[in-house]
Amino acid sequence: MSDTNHSFLSRFIFGIFLSGFVVVSTEANEPPVVGYGWASTILGKDTQESLMLGFELGFSSTLKSELKKTFPISKILRVMSDTSGSPLGAEKVARQLLLDPNLVFLTGFPSSHESLLVSNLVQNQNDTLVLFVASNHQDLSMRGPNVFSSGESMDQIAESFLQISKKRFGGKKALVISNPRAVYSVNLERALKSRILEIPLELRQNFVFANIDGSGRLKTDSLEQLLNGTIDFLIITMYSDDADTLLAQLKGLPKEYPFITGGAWENIDPIRRHAARRKEPIYSAMSFVKGSPDSLNYENKLKVKFGIDPLGIASYGFDAGVIAATTLNRVKGPFTRAAVVKAFREDLCFEKTSIGKVCFPKDGGHANKKLYEVIFKKGEGFVRAKP
Repeated sequence: MSDTNHSFLSRFIFGIFLSGFVVVSTEANEPPVVGYGWASTILGKDTQESLMLGFELGFSSTLKSELKKTFPISKILRVMSDTSGSPLGAEKVARQLLLDPNLVFLTGFPSSHESLLVSNLVQNQNDTLVLFVASNHQDLSMRGPNVFSSGESMDQIAESFLQISKKRFGGKKALVISNPRAVYSVNLERALKSRILEIPLELRQNFVFANIDGSGRLKTDSLEQLLNGTIDFLIITMYSDDADTLLAQLKGLPKEYPFITGGAWENIDPIRRHAARRKEPIYSAMSFVKGSPDSLNYENKLKVKFGIDPLGIASYGFDAGVIAATTLNRVKGPFTRAAVVKAFREDLCFEKTSIGKVCFPKDGGHANKKLYEVIFKKGEGFVRAKP
């Protein structure tokens, strides 16, 4: 476990008990701490670093100058990670961050696996605000009024996938491929099945479900469906980190299949290399679309600060950084966890994110984001698909 801010043990604990809860306040000369945590159990280091890069950019560019003059950002933002691969890595990191008496805002933990572990810790802590970065898992909407995510809901993603299926492959048969050992993939499969039950009966049979095995490959019976020509396109529900072996297997088939998948795929070099050699299209649904008017603020800041082209995955981190800094900017008086919750709830809409204005439901849950159909283009990544 690594920690980029080691001043925790020297910090002053100031607490009083009120109605059974500990109300924690930072000492006058101590900074309010925004804790950002992650674990490499599910998402690889490249993806985690892209999200973190986006968060740091959004946070530092939004935090008001008075706060930055009083406290260096390096003292406000405390980043912790676990790269051991332990299934409980995210929980260990979150427990350490929550012990910090100056912590007022908990964020990060982008994968569904991470966010579910951490939300179990905080769902009954009414004075602790949690904003997960990018996590889409549907169950987060039931983890308490102060648990939010900068990502759209899994139900929204499933609906977008079915809309793309109807628009691009109407009446044709899809093989929906999932990883039964991955929380995100299972949750998206469940959301798709729920949505499919709402479509006409004669169309439901056009969706066939299959799992990869422990080696990441399709099982024999599913592979036979591809070989005998009964499948027209694919829907891949897993993270790109899980799909390298699957794509290599699909590449060896006589026929290449178009497919629909999630938005994190553009950030993995091996996946981009697979995609660049393809002739059949790859579709996805994303809230961030490069070159759109609302995204220019984010794109320009990323290019100026880091000299790189914007990635959709980093936009989720950027949005969370903007929201965290805006919340601190709103606090009047001492920084306490309760004061930060109040500041966040003062207005559940936040401006100047990667897609402009983003709003949240009052009872907790996912950001209300419009999703756009995008298509992968060689040398450009995912771009807005033509009608």
